[in-house]
Amino acid sequence: MTKRIVLKLFFLFIIWHIGVFSLSYFADRFLPYKPSFSLIDLTLIPSGLPRSIYSFGNFDGVHYITIARDGYNHVEGIQAFFPLFPRIVLGVFHDFFGRSTELLAIGLILSNLFFFGFLCLLFTFIQEKFNPKTAWGAVITVLIFPTSFFFGALYTESLFMLLVIGSFYAAHRKKWRLAGVLAAFASCTRVVGIFLVPALLIELWSHKEQRSAKNVLAILIGCAGLLAYMAYLWTSFGDPLLFAHVQSGFGAGRSTTIVLYPQVLWRSLKILLTSPRNIAYVTYIQEFAAGTLGLILLLLAYKRVPKSWTVFALLCFFFPPLTGTFSSMSRYLLVCFPIYILGGWLYAKYPKAIYLLWAISFFLLCVNTILFIQGYWVA
Repeated sequence: MTKRIVLKLFFLFIIWHIGVFSLSYFADRFLPYKPSFSLIDLTLIPSGLPRSIYSFGNFDGVHYITIARDGYNHVEGIQAFFPLFPRIVLGVFHDFFGRSTELLAIGLILSNLFFFGFLCLLFTFIQEKFNPKTAWGAVITVLIFPTSFFFGALYTESLFMLLVIGSFYAAHRKKWRLAGVLAAFASCTRVVGIFLVPALLIELWSHKEQRSAKNVLAILIGCAGLLAYMAYLWTSFGDPLLFAHVQSGFGAGRSTTIVLYPQVLWRSLKILLTSPRNIAYVTYIQEFAAGTLGLILLLLAYKRVPKSWTVFALLCFFFPPLTGTFSSMSRYLLVCFPIYILGGWLYAKYPKAIYLLWAISFFLLCVNTILFIQGYWVA
């Protein structure tokens, strides 16, 4: 990647930042501040940062700070959050400084560094696999995705996607051991990281000259992150699947038993038909759209990207609804990166069509950012 491209990517990254933080700064003019989550006084306010900034630690962010500071033993249900980002990455800085007030600022800085790294790596990868115009279109699609603000918030999205694209890029370069190691870190960041393992095995199978027991074992290293966390939960709490069993405690109609996609589709449709038309209804509409249109977009991308990418994305797409709800699907869709490549392909082939889609996406990004900053549930 040339210096000129890096500077252009950084310029887009800064423009995105200015836009997102401007929405945060003026959010009070659109909606009253009504945080619908707890632990603010213990995690966000002590940071000393303005509310327009510390609100990027809303919702899951307070749990990551709690884990970094106190571990997994002090808040019920917190085991749902995998340890790489909060316990290992943030925990290192907490141990270094010895105080929790810096954790939010450090976490936000790291999330944004990871995000810029992800953008650079995504561009490099797509440029090599396709062409520069598709790569630029994919980057823009990422930046104006309806929930892209999560990449700059105290969430795991930016780190996770950096690891995912890094793993696929290593496989593209036939560095299978590195691909497996990065997959292991990804599976220690989010449970869906484990889906890199079957995807990488499919990628390996597409390279006949690379098929060997050695390379298969290298890819299977990707299971290590999830297995390590399960071992910790088993020894500490007696339940290796505790991260799944506590999901029902987060509400949103989550079930501890498997619910099939058609049932979830019907439940989501009933919510749209019966729920009162209030601010929450905006989220319900987007959850239904993400759970339906998201699948259509992935199927449209199927013939335009390698099969291994599609397998990973589809597994990530269908896994969350197994809890019986499309809740948070508009955020979970962020990891389904073939959608970004589809956006890049449309930009290269049918620019007029993608401009309309980008306009709609940008509008939803503005709405969702304001909702999130003001403490309303988005995803």
